[in-house]
Amino acid sequence: MHSCIRNTTIALLTISALSWSVTAARADLLIGSNRTDSVLRFNQCTGELIDEFIAGGSGGLTRPGGIALGADGNLYLSSNATHAVLRYSGADGSFIDEFVAAGSGGLDKPSALIFGSDGNLYVASHGPNPVLRYDGITGELIDVLVPSGSGMIGNPTSLRFGPDGNLYVDSRRNSRVLRFDGASGEFIDTFVPQGTGGLSAPNSMLFFTPGG
Repeated sequence: MHSCIRNTTIALLTISALSWSVTAARADLLIGSNRTDSVLRFNQCTGELIDEFIAGGSGGLTRPGGIALGADGNLYLSSNATHAVLRYSGADGSFIDEFVAAGSGGLDKPSALIFGSDGNLYVASHGPNPVLRYDGITGELIDVLVPSGSGMIGNPTSLRFGPDGNLYVDSRRNSRVLRFDGASGEFIDTFVPQGTGGLSAPNSMLFFTPGG
């Protein structure tokens, strides 16, 4: 029986589908559907639709922009048009609460979100504070990790912690990938320069081991 899950090279994509998978006996594919304000679940091997895992508009979800799996086994979604992060049951997709309140810390049109090894939640925002850090248990603002203008960041849409522990952020407005200190948020360098290989308006990244 072959595995349908392939899980360190960095891949830069320009697709808008958002997915979540867990290496286990079963790992469904979840995709945020922007125009229906919902999350659909698909079979990991066949791609066949299983169901609408999170119903359209549930909990006020509007234009889902990112999905993350929390340590509590629940799902966290950025609601782009309502400027909040919502929490849903990882078991049945039911709405739990507004984990990060609308506009907290200047959160504006949130896109990608990711939990760090410290257990805290990192969220990319299109507002004045590009990357915000929130307490992974309470959802309260900790700080603005990456301030406006740092590294010439503009409209970040994807966040990834690299093998080096640093935070990699795509800067969609100027088509580059920036690297920041994973703890302090201090700008380190432009990891992938503007337009490299024809890179244009990136909005998704993944570190992976080829053939792994």
